[in-house]
Amino acid sequence: MGLNAIKRIRSARCRVTRITRSAARRQRQTLMRVLTRAKKQREIRSDADLDSMADFFESTLAGIRMAAKAGKSRHAFEISPPLRQERTWHQIAE
Repeated sequence: MGLNAIKRIRSARCRVTRITRSAARRQRQTLMRVLTRAKKQREIRSDADLDSMADFFESTLAGIRMAAKAGKSRHAFEISPPLRQERTWHQIAE
């Protein structure tokens, strides 16, 4: 492999890394904004640890992405009817 080819591969990897990090940063900011708003609106407890909650959601989303890449069907990700009831964040956090 020539030096130019190696440079192009490295450059492409750097771009992918930059895009991935930027998307992760935006996702975290969005999660924190939504959780903060939910806390202010008393949908979650006032003493809730928002960073831990955001970590949990990020981990869950990463697991879903990995399962999808591994070939899980859309049907496997559907929520069963008994779990679809409307609940507030406060109810879920308890």
